[in-house]
Amino acid sequence: MVYQRIFQRTGLSTTLSYVALRRYLATSPGIKSPGITSLVMLSLLALLGANAHAQVSPLAEHRAAVLDLRSGPDTGRLQEREALIEELGQHGQLHLVIDAELANRLGRTVFSPAWGQGKAALELAAQHFGNLDCSQTFQYANDAILYLSAAKAAGVSPDNDTRKAYLFQFLCADRNGNVDQAMSTAAALRILTGGIRPSEISENTWRKYPEIDLLSNLRSASVSFESDSPGAELWIDHRVVGKTPMNVLLREGRHLVAMGLNTRSAAIYIDVPLRNNDPVSLRLSQVSSQWQQLGQSIDEIRAIDDDKRPTKMRELMSATEIDVFFVLEESKIAVWILASSGRTAKHLGNVDSAKEAGRTALHGLREQQRRPGLDLSMPLLRESDLPETVASAESPTRWWLYGLVIGAAAAGAGVILLQDLGQDQQRIEINLP
Repeated sequence: MVYQRIFQRTGLSTTLSYVALRRYLATSPGIKSPGITSLVMLSLLALLGANAHAQVSPLAEHRAAVLDLRSGPDTGRLQEREALIEELGQHGQLHLVIDAELANRLGRTVFSPAWGQGKAALELAAQHFGNLDCSQTFQYANDAILYLSAAKAAGVSPDNDTRKAYLFQFLCADRNGNVDQAMSTAAALRILTGGIRPSEISENTWRKYPEIDLLSNLRSASVSFESDSPGAELWIDHRVVGKTPMNVLLREGRHLVAMGLNTRSAAIYIDVPLRNNDPVSLRLSQVSSQWQQLGQSIDEIRAIDDDKRPTKMRELMSATEIDVFFVLEESKIAVWILASSGRTAKHLGNVDSAKEAGRTALHGLREQQRRPGLDLSMPLLRESDLPETVASAESPTRWWLYGLVIGAAAAGAGVILLQDLGQDQQRIEINLP
């Protein structure tokens, strides 16, 4: 019964082999010893045990990310990268990283913490818009616009996300008949789109809110702007106007102000005229995170040839805890996975499309899971990675173990062969009348 349970766990083919062998043993008078039976069973286990490894559990979810090594403007590369990530996300077993800063570091694009905050607020605005809750939609869209404006001042290009936030506000204002809000958001959309009507808004609706100077009869006031770090770029209502410190003549009403210096930035809404004519002073946020050191590692990977990349890719995978990397290069997508040993990274090949990249990665992960003890990226015997004392102590043990298994298999086969030869007799009877 013990043998039967063991064989059943290895699959149908092994179970059938066991049944056939058991019937053979039962009909062979020369094999009645429990010791010989155990030896034969051990032999069959050694010969067919590999079948157990072929019965693998469903592929687990793996963390994946896109590493962009291409040259060119951030905006174009970002759009292509986001399209690739969206397509790769359709593979259920690949969990694409959602950490906004990590994604941008790997994409070699400028990052601002405000961008991640803006995206989070935009998602909440979209949820409330889908629930027809315009009050919450407008509030979260306002937050998103504020954060995304700060990211813009830091050098990020979140215009598409900012456009979506204003679009939610415009559609809600139009639905509720709030003409003032619809006119102000339409003016902002014209700035972001260059005067082009957004495709989500019908032509008849767009015509209801034409571009006119509603502020021509309002008074203006001089406003002083400064930041904790002089020389920050100053943006007012999505247009860059100069560097701090400076004075700007603004019309009465609400304005969106953002300042940025390198990756540090901040944004605020102000109402003109200001009380007591105090200057608008902003403290720029300081970027500090665990991903700041990734830039140097990525630059090193970009500078070396493919044959020297496995070690650097493994270091990057260990630092980011990512199992699969899709490396975007000028004319190809290279697929890398972390070897089962954890000692190196495996290059599975270069492909032309996201669909092929996803399939290649999943195939490599399945093969690695099916044969967890075999790392195809490394030699079967390599003592150089181990201390001399450990290598000399472990190697004989492993070979003795292999010898024991092979010897048991050979002995079992020999016993069966001898019994077959011993039973190879013929009995002839002649009955005469």
